[in-house]
Amino acid sequence: MKELIDRRIYERTCLETSVQIKEKSIAKTQLTKNSFCKNISGAGIAIVSFNFYPVFHKVQICLFHLSYICALRTMGEVVWVEQFPYQRKYRIGIKFLEAGKNLSTQIEKIVSQNMQDVSPLNYICL
Repeated sequence: MKELIDRRIYERTCLETSVQIKEKSIAKTQLTKNSFCKNISGAGIAIVSFNFYPVFHKVQICLFHLSYICALRTMGEVVWVEQFPYQRKYRIGIKFLEAGKNLSTQIEKIVSQNMQDVSPLNYICL
């Protein structure tokens, strides 16, 4: 039996914080919708949302943190969607379109700040 090979370039880190998603479209009246970040890496983010976004859909991501008003703002593309059983709730994987050293540095700063703000006794990532 073949072993599964992990193709990730960046390490994934638990980061439970609020995130706003805005659909990239021609219409300027697009609404910004609230979601919740589950984990993040230098290449992308996994969120939980009550809003459905189709695969290949372009979105603007604004990640919030206790220490910042908007800690990270970037563009992304939906790469996978998984619906929770019997609910209108979705796990969504979004690939960063502007991935690079600058973005990775911003993410590392947010994650390290988050680890300082959260007690290890009550921080469990599922």
